[in-house]
Amino acid sequence: MAFIECRDLHFSYSEESGEVLHGVDLDIEKGSFVALLGHNGCGKSTMAKLFNGMLVPTSGTVTVDGIDTAVEETQLDVRRRVGLVQQNPDNQIVTDFVWHELAFGLENMALSVPVIRRRVAEMAAFFGMEPWFRAKTTELSGGQKQLMNLASALAMEPKLLILDEPSAALTDIEVEGLFAIMKKLVSEGKSIIFISHKMREVLHISDRITILRAGEVVTTVDAHGVTGQELANMMIGRELQQSQYEKKDVEAGAVISLQNIDYHKESKHAGLNDVSLSIGRGEIVGIAGVDGNGQT
Repeated sequence: MAFIECRDLHFSYSEESGEVLHGVDLDIEKGSFVALLGHNGCGKSTMAKLFNGMLVPTSGTVTVDGIDTAVEETQLDVRRRVGLVQQNPDNQIVTDFVWHELAFGLENMALSVPVIRRRVAEMAAFFGMEPWFRAKTTELSGGQKQLMNLASALAMEPKLLILDEPSAALTDIEVEGLFAIMKKLVSEGKSIIFISHKMREVLHISDRITILRAGEVVTTVDAHGVTGQELANMMIGRELQQSQYEKKDVEAGAVISLQNIDYHKESKHAGLNDVSLSIGRGEIVGIAGVDGNGQT
């Protein structure tokens, strides 16, 4: 028996919104490293919440380690087996301090205080969180919040870990560190589902790749036998053609100009401090930075 089994899975948030997932059949084996790949809105995050027991199917079944996720009495058992790190780090934070965030799920498992302290200390050391272990969660950067949520999930020792777009709030160095952790967990027998729309990441880290398109599973392929071009074609349902555009001559001058802008600069991660920026006609201007550094 596969660790996760989906049979004729359908899900909709309401009758008016229509189905997000329809007719999904999928098996996730123990000890596997599977990527779910697809455009934003194709149903990846919804599927993750169904695997974790946060949502229950509209029809069809999802079983985790032989447990039906739709049975209310066993949903806590499902969540202990399947750890979920959501796409938006803020959605998962429930306490005011980092140390309590790591302990929160363990407290709900009614573990002894010494066991909780040991697991929290192990996770803090494993992720290098000691310098900000006693900080307030509101003081953390996006990358720190994501690492904290990952540590909180792993502290509960799940058999399967789902990472939903985990690299969005991380630097390149942090992403490589995360990938090393994921490989180590798989080597120890844990299963991982890695959700992304970034083909390079998926090809770099996964064993198998399941393609979702418009709420349906298109296919599952071996990550070592497919190219990025082929994945792109499967994601959009047709062969991707490179577009070509001729550059037009335009008048010089700025369309938007910011000069020495301050905005809540006392805010460590959301404010702006003395920002100047000019965007000319016919330009594409990139703004680079890890999530939580003022882009929004």
